[in-house]
This record gives sequence, C-alpha cells and structure tokens, in this order.
Amino acid sequence: MGVLAAPAVLVYVLLTDPRALLRPRFIIVAALVVAVGTSVNLFIPIRAHLDPYLNQGEATTWPALKAVLARDQFGEQREHADDLRRIEAVRLGIDRAERALELSAAQHDRHAALARTPDGEVARVIANAVLLLE
Repeated sequence: MGVLAAPAVLVYVLLTDPRALLRPRFIIVAALVVAVGTSVNLFIPIRAHLDPYLNQGEATTWPALKAVLARDQFGEQREHADDLRRIEAVRLGIDRAERALELSAAQHDRHAALARTPDGEVARVIANAVLLLE
C-alpha cells in the first residue's frame, strides 16, 4: 500500500522542499524502510529451506523466489477479461434503460400535447402506433 502512495509523496516533497531528499537523516531512514519492506520477501527462502509442511512455490533458489514473487504458479490471470465483459454488459443495460426513459418521456410529451387538441384520442392512438414501430 505504501508503494501506491510513494509517487504522490515524492511529488509533494519535490514541490515543497526538494532539498529534503538529500539530507543524510532522510537517506538513512529511507534505507531502513526499504530494508524492512524487503525483509518480508527475503524471509520466504529462509523459511523454504527449513522444509515446512506447507511450502508453496518452494522458493529455495533465486529463480524460484522470483517466480513466487511474480505469482507465476497461478498462471495467466483471465479474470480481467471477465470483468471487462461484465462492465460492458452493465453499460449496455444502462444504455437500454436510458433509451427506455427517453422513449417514455417522449411518449409522455406527445400525450400531453395531444390531450390539448380536439382530436386528442385519435392522435393518441396514432402516436402510440408510431412509438411501437420505432
């Protein structure tokens, strides 16, 4: 989560006080934060060498650790295509609903205009027939 906020924080620091990035105290603290952040991932091969009961990926070598961190064991993710299809279906449904509301509003406007004419009933039947044919 901190990785997502890092670019925004970097831009903020660069806009407010760019010299803060060159201070020795900042560099030391940043190095410690990076070390703590990567220590979680470096624990994986240490644990794998102890032959645990559940050893997913078996990250006992550097290529195996890379594969575990890249989540290669799960293969290609196809869920994004399904999400895109769902989004497109929702958009299509929204478009249809908007079109139905437009037709309903147009029908209401025609009925209101026809109700004010002397031949309102005949004109209303013709207007409904035209709407059904559209």
